[in-house]
Amino acid sequence: MQIAVHVDDSGRPLGLHEPGRLRIYQGTGTGWALSSEFPFRLPREEGVAGLRWALGRLADEIAPCRVLLSAEVRGFAYAYLQDQLGFHVWKSEGPLEGQLAAVAEGEDRIATEACACDSVPEGGCGSCGPGGVPDAALPPVPVEDRADGTRFLDLAAALAGDRRRNSMTVLGPLLAEAPFRPLMVRMDHLPRWFRRSLAERGLAFTEEPRDGVLFVTVTSRESPAP
Repeated sequence: MQIAVHVDDSGRPLGLHEPGRLRIYQGTGTGWALSSEFPFRLPREEGVAGLRWALGRLADEIAPCRVLLSAEVRGFAYAYLQDQLGFHVWKSEGPLEGQLAAVAEGEDRIATEACACDSVPEGGCGSCGPGGVPDAALPPVPVEDRADGTRFLDLAAALAGDRRRNSMTVLGPLLAEAPFRPLMVRMDHLPRWFRRSLAERGLAFTEEPRDGVLFVTVTSRESPAP
């Protein structure tokens, strides 16, 4: 496994907007070895287009690595890395050596859970709460019905309000409704299952980052977005 870490000269993890060095660590089976590093800082003055270009260049330079350990995990840059470029982003806490091992364990756990979810027909992991425990007793999350026929849901607030829930248990029933009504969702980033689930259901979506938060509008492919 490879893990990218953005650090200062002393090896302390930094946020991507701070000037530093991007290091790529390779797992050796018994520890971690530094395989490459280069100076890096995201541009501050070039707007969203400049950020997208810089992040795309970053992804190309460190490929096939798609795991990032950073002092920050929120904001447009991190959402773009996850949603558009397929990264897993982890927040740094504690000594770097221990963090690398913890991230590797987390990645292994994600891979195991993904395999388990893929083996569940139709509902995927939407039938399970955290840890894969079925929880059919959870009531549905209230959704705001708007005058124009669309609906709105704050996913981040729903998840923060009940730790038994996950993104699939909240959104899955709404996406499965027939007939489907356009739905706007406020979220931190796109869940890993989101694109595939929408494609399977014949749904489409658009996304709009605002102040570090993502607003996603889901519509049927036959209907234009409101």
